Amino acid sequence: MYKSTHITQPYTSAPPKTTYRKPVELVQPRGWWRGDSYASTLRDTRSNPWWVPLATFGIFFVGYIALSIPAVVVAAINYFGTESIKSLLPFAHKGFDPIVSADPTSILLQFGGVAVMLPALWWAIYVLQRQSFGSLSSVFGHIRWRALGWSTFIAFIGFMLLNGISTYVDYRHGAALSPHFPNLYAILLTLTLIPVQCMTEEYLFRGALIQTMGRWIPRGLAQIFVPILPAIIFTSLHNYDWSGLSTVFCLGFIAGYLAMYFGGLEAGMGMHISNNVTIMLFTACGFVDTSPSANSPSGSTAWISAGIDIAVQIIIAVIIVVCASLFGWFMDEGKDYIGEFSKRIHQWEETTASRRQLQRDYKVAAALATQYQYARVVAYPPVSPVVPAAPAAPTPMTPAPVMTAPIPAPTPASAAAPSTSSLPIPDAQISPYRVK
Repeated sequence: MYKSTHITQPYTSAPPKTTYRKPVELVQPRGWWRGDSYASTLRDTRSNPWWVPLATFGIFFVGYIALSIPAVVVAAINYFGTESIKSLLPFAHKGFDPIVSADPTSILLQFGGVAVMLPALWWAIYVLQRQSFGSLSSVFGHIRWRALGWSTFIAFIGFMLLNGISTYVDYRHGAALSPHFPNLYAILLTLTLIPVQCMTEEYLFRGALIQTMGRWIPRGLAQIFVPILPAIIFTSLHNYDWSGLSTVFCLGFIAGYLAMYFGGLEAGMGMHISNNVTIMLFTACGFVDTSPSANSPSGSTAWISAGIDIAVQIIIAVIIVVCASLFGWFMDEGKDYIGEFSKRIHQWEETTASRRQLQRDYKVAAALATQYQYARVVAYPPVSPVVPAAPAAPTPMTPAPVMTAPIPAPTPASAAAPSTSSLPIPDAQISPYRVK
């Protein structure tokens, strides 16, 4: 009987989502000076030597370049045309300034170029197999969606009030506002692409970089110095004046400490997403003065606006911390929807592979059976059995023909009675014995 030679490899589980036995104990609000559990994820795992972060970022840069160049070229050709592709260089000097244009292509070019970092970072972690990608999300190994939702809601209300009051003040001081119905494509990209861009930056600067600093910096100093360097690198990638850079640094600094305090990126993600989305919504609706004079305000006005922005960020962070401690948002592990989806994809792949292997085994078995039958026929040719012939059908009897002898012609007496001396005598009559 034919047996399949295919050996099913045992399923190898992903790297451990977290190195702690009781992650719930790590998110207890015990003070920011004890929030080093998230930053020490790589340090507490023996399979992560000091060179692992360097290898991770090296693979990340290779993947990011491979993904970003085709996307930037396609978007640039669409935006500038094939004959004026050189005009991309002056445009690129504007950096990551979101207040450039609410045009859909401009949004795609600016924020999409950052969003491609996310698959590059995932690929780097997947290649090394030193940790799971979910360990960047939180100490639970995945995003706590309830905490992310409430943090985004609180931050969205705060930044909407900030931008609304700022727009009203600008209008009262004669700012050149032009309210209009927004471009639907711009709104769609704002609500879909910009959150991905914000989550990408959080995974990179508050996730991978903070855990890298926690791997290299001793545990006693990690609580103070770990979020500073990622915030500085994050700020350096924005092309603002000093007042604008101060608000960016404050956001990165607060998000870093919230990540260490809560053991995950959800609070920082909520603040980052709400800040960028509200700004682009006001820009798309024409409530932001994008004139050159508005983008370069006087020193005192710029620093006053920056101070108000920083104050709002601090207030939002305090509200999130207080509400989280009251309602236990970050204590609830929740469901790992992405993990469940990945598991179902893996099960589907295993089922499909098994079905295909069974089909291949059936074809091989059928081919072997055919060859076996052919070899047997050649070695032992079959002998056809003798089948008796069927009896012939009876034929009707026909009467035998009547033979009529011809009447001889009369002959003379001498001819009719020959002499006995001339007749031959049989041997029995020559015997010496005579009949008496």
